[in-house]
Amino acid sequence: MDQHLWAAMTHYRSWYESKFGTPQPAWYVFPWGTRKREDPTRPIVNIKKAWQRLKAKLKVNYRLHDTRHTLATKMAIAGVPEPKRRYLMGHVDEKIIQRYTHLQAEDCRADLERALAVSSRVPTVSPTVARRKRKATSDVIH
Repeated sequence: MDQHLWAAMTHYRSWYESKFGTPQPAWYVFPWGTRKREDPTRPIVNIKKAWQRLKAKLKVNYRLHDTRHTLATKMAIAGVPEPKRRYLMGHVDEKIIQRYTHLQAEDCRADLERALAVSSRVPTVSPTVARRKRKATSDVIH
């Protein structure tokens, strides 16, 4: 759990306790409810409706599924290797994780700058071209 989620859950717990009192082990973290009545002993039935109510309350236009795309992209930017990203996201196929990862040019800028910083060590002729030249020279000699 990162610091942002921790802060959100801490805030949520304050609301929860003000609404229901001290949480009990048998209670659900996300209780069933309507706008008029809520019951922590019953689970929410439809996460879509709960998400729609939360969006309206926060005045945001964000699909719940967008959070998966955001997580995949942030992990890629942070340098989490693809196999770990696939595992954490529950994806088996690398094409799926690529579909979820939305890198922008600015996300890759630091990597590009790091690559350009070592450009003085990069040969001026590619290894393939050099190999072809050597082969062509050796063919002429024989």
